[in-house]
Amino acid sequence: MRHFTKTFLLLAIAACLILITSFFIASHYFSLNIFEIDVSMSGQDYLRIYALILLCYAFLYNLLHKRMRFRFLSWIHIALTIILPFVLFWINYNYSKSLVLIETSDPQSCASDHQRLTNLFITAFAMAQALPLINLVCNLFVKR
Repeated sequence: MRHFTKTFLLLAIAACLILITSFFIASHYFSLNIFEIDVSMSGQDYLRIYALILLCYAFLYNLLHKRMRFRFLSWIHIALTIILPFVLFWINYNYSKSLVLIETSDPQSCASDHQRLTNLFITAFAMAQALPLINLVCNLFVKR
């Protein structure tokens, strides 16, 4: 049971499950406008790139798990790294699905709300990636 509390195992298991899932989902066109940069790809490619990123983090956590000072920062980073991209994918999927049904007098307001929400989740994801660095820096200062 002790092995399942290691952070890199959770990342590796999540990456494997996401990679397996990417082969069984229906094709969906995924389009993001990240701070005026358009990114378009299929949902399968998005999940495969996401699984590759999780595997890279699993490898780094495997190498550096003894140097991480605070376990809760590692777990917060892992939770946000796993959850936020799924939420971003879900938001984009629902928005693109609602474009077929939506009839508003001001369609730009709906698009700007979606853009604001997308940028918020991307910013939160980017800020969450600083947590392992903060953890390593705290370890350097506490050891000395």
